[in-house]
Amino acid sequence: MTVQHVIHQGASAADSPDDPRLNVGWVQTDWDHPWAAALRGQMDAELGPRYREFVEQGRPRPLPPRAEDIETVWIDVVDGQPAATAALLKNPGYWEIKRVFVAPAFRRRALARQALAKVEESARGLGLPELVLQTGILQPEAIALYSREGRSRIPGFGPYAGDHGSVCFRKALDGQ
Repeated sequence: MTVQHVIHQGASAADSPDDPRLNVGWVQTDWDHPWAAALRGQMDAELGPRYREFVEQGRPRPLPPRAEDIETVWIDVVDGQPAATAALLKNPGYWEIKRVFVAPAFRRRALARQALAKVEESARGLGLPELVLQTGILQPEAIALYSREGRSRIPGFGPYAGDHGSVCFRKALDGQ
């Protein structure tokens, strides 16, 4: 797999307040890219222990996205390392942000906010009116991020309807 294109090279103090010399580059690629898979693996390793009780209770989990349903994946590469990611998933009847994650070594640099902005940029380019996303009740940092970034809480949608372990959000892309 290859990276489709580099969107932004070079950082300013605003991009990375901890170290303005970091080489930051957002790349757009696909779900199967090794960097995307590596970041998803890190996310699973981090969140797995939080949700162990849910798994032990036999609570059903939605199937993972299929690569062919992913419109795009954004990855931030810092000093040659995949640092952050987010993806845009097409579902029947709605579009969803998936797998927003920042590797621990790169946190507190606004990369999750930037990843959300990249996915929104892609969605606007497709003419989409809104995006939805789901996170879990045991991820207060994600809930705070999505609330802070202008998303409204909504009832569960699609595979998350009726799932009391999910917290779902919506954001209109046309200002509504």
